[in-house]
Amino acid sequence: MADDRSLGLGGSRALLVEFSRLGVPPNASLELARIAREGWVPVLAHPERYRGCTVDDVKRWRESGVVIQTDARLLLAKGPAAALARSLLVEGLIDILASDNHGDERSQREVVTWLTEQGAASQAELMTTTNPGRLIDDQPLLPVPPLGRAATALDRISRLFRGA
Repeated sequence: MADDRSLGLGGSRALLVEFSRLGVPPNASLELARIAREGWVPVLAHPERYRGCTVDDVKRWRESGVVIQTDARLLLAKGPAAALARSLLVEGLIDILASDNHGDERSQREVVTWLTEQGAASQAELMTTTNPGRLIDDQPLLPVPPLGRAATALDRISRLFRGA
């Protein structure tokens, strides 16, 4: 498997990894690290959806070379998965935003507009254009700065989801 580039996204070294929504597998961290050691770049699809996933899990996975891809529209939704997605965004732990479009109308447009309104246009560009391109070109991804820990940024996000 280590040399079969046809397995990678767009012929790259990036492998899309997805867990069951039932929860994070017991050996997830070990397996993700093993994939990275074999020369692949594991791209974990929407960790915010996996029952039991935490910000600390995502931090640990990223330290072992895992790329985090989040469903963009969940950033504007409600519920536990949406709250985790926003926490990952605020912490700067999302590398790529995906529309999770399966031939329907889903798009990143709303989220890019929202991020721009939050003063995070550069983060939006990194997560939707720059980093996906670099991933396919087998180049290291650029770090996405945290949205900010300042109360004003968190207050804006909180107000958005409370409808205030």
